[in-house]
Amino acid sequence: MNINYLFISFFTQEKLSLNNESIQKYCLDLKKNSKGRQATNYGGWQSDDIDQTVPVLKPLIDEIFLRHTFLRQVFGLKNEVKLKMGNYWLNINNKGDFNIPHVHPFSLASVVYYAKVPKDSGRLVFENPIQQHDYVMKPNTVEKFNTINSGYWNVTPNEGDLIIFPSWLRHWVEPNNTNEDRISIAFNLNIG
Repeated sequence: MNINYLFISFFTQEKLSLNNESIQKYCLDLKKNSKGRQATNYGGWQSDDIDQTVPVLKPLIDEIFLRHTFLRQVFGLKNEVKLKMGNYWLNINNKGDFNIPHVHPFSLASVVYYAKVPKDSGRLVFENPIQQHDYVMKPNTVEKFNTINSGYWNVTPNEGDLIIFPSWLRHWVEPNNTNEDRISIAFNLNIG
């Protein structure tokens, strides 16, 4: 039988070799000097949008731009369509802090870089975008979960991980169960 897959989503997860100590210091210093904002964070601290010329983040931004060709291919974009960096911000979550379910409207791809990830500090969870999925696919009916029968997909990030996914994919971050900060940087990539 020939199987044709419909409406496939994706995420990538890869480890980068960046100076996480410098990135962590920058994030913690910014937190000390800024009230931040309340957006998808429950508890924790989220920065306002960051200036795109911060020197300590330039190697990370360069790494993200190296993935433009891949993203253009995955999304099947025309040659004349440009991808540009949208906004980005910092997330610092301590014990019990988490991020509620959300999407990133008006963006094509979302990128998260994990600068500090203590063990058991919360997984990134993706929700199956097919709304009617949970009406039929009950967890107690599934022998082994896969990308077709899963209602949710859990990703355990590690320090230095760069994760990319479509911005319309609903996601959240579980509570941090440690007494250490979990530090991440979130980016939006836009068509422009």
